[in-house]
Amino acid sequence: MLYYPLLRTKKGEVNALTTLSPDAVAATRPILQVAPPDRNEKGELVAASSEYVTKIANTLQEVLAIGSQLSCYLDPSPAGLSTILLEDLLFAIGTYGGTPQPVYSLTNSTSYARLYKQLMGAPKAPIIRVRPDEITMAVLDDIEKALQTYQLQAHQTFILLDAGNIIEPNGYFEMGLKGTINDLKTLGLAGIILASCALPESLEEVAKWKPTSYSRKEAELFKKMKAATKCELQFGDYATGSVKVEPNISRIGAPKARYTLPDHYEILKGQMVGSRPHTMSEQYHRISEYLVSLPAYPGRYFSWGDDFIYKASLGGLQSRGNATTWVSVSTSHHIELVASMLPAM
Repeated sequence: MLYYPLLRTKKGEVNALTTLSPDAVAATRPILQVAPPDRNEKGELVAASSEYVTKIANTLQEVLAIGSQLSCYLDPSPAGLSTILLEDLLFAIGTYGGTPQPVYSLTNSTSYARLYKQLMGAPKAPIIRVRPDEITMAVLDDIEKALQTYQLQAHQTFILLDAGNIIEPNGYFEMGLKGTINDLKTLGLAGIILASCALPESLEEVAKWKPTSYSRKEAELFKKMKAATKCELQFGDYATGSVKVEPNISRIGAPKARYTLPDHYEILKGQMVGSRPHTMSEQYHRISEYLVSLPAYPGRYFSWGDDFIYKASLGGLQSRGNATTWVSVSTSHHIELVASMLPAM
């Protein structure tokens, strides 16, 4: 079994991929979702540009360049890029030597498929992503149509069933998901990936300095569907992020940590950064002290992220990173943990 985390093309998530152990690298196939530009300081939307896609290509260079051991996928759909900007992005990535495999939407990826083949050659293991509202009675016909439209061979193609946010239980949806998986087994596909998310889209309602837990329902759903369908599914999730990939407002908020444990996520959020004792460093120190005190904390040598947490829990006034750093910390730990759990799933 392999692991397909859906990550944004932001420095926090991408940097985490450079910290992974050889075992995690071998088991992980990151799906890199191209995020739209952040809003400006006035909260206004910013249009994507050639400079922006070049910046994305630069961010991805280390994990996509020749010599990287990671097998990555690229999903540009969240950014809503024009055909010209999509071509610029693929050209820039290709210039650096990167050849990520493509993730096509069930519909509306004709330009991407054409440009990918033109600039990078025929894909060897493409993914077609099926979103929650597309898991209907007609999904099998839609997938067969997509295979034909994008000129893909079924035996080389993976289907990503993206169940989206599953915090609220939905028995009817699970029934339809089970039927879809059983139907897909007749197509002779390279594989079926089941991904979902069990974290809220926003942590605004989480109380400061009060540990909050969220059950890892994405792992529960995966095990349930695997047992019900007797299908060798591949596992996917949104790591410690959410299903929303949208323009953010760049600002310094409350320091926070999203820490993954075998059966739940542990969330601890501080308060607005200010003077002592509420500087960013001091708050991340307090958060780190809490995390290393957890009975399930696996120790500093489990991952790069856990080593960072351990060092941040020590005394002194040294820098303990910023919000981007801590996205890397939580993502690094999460991927290592999931990769270690795959044999038992």
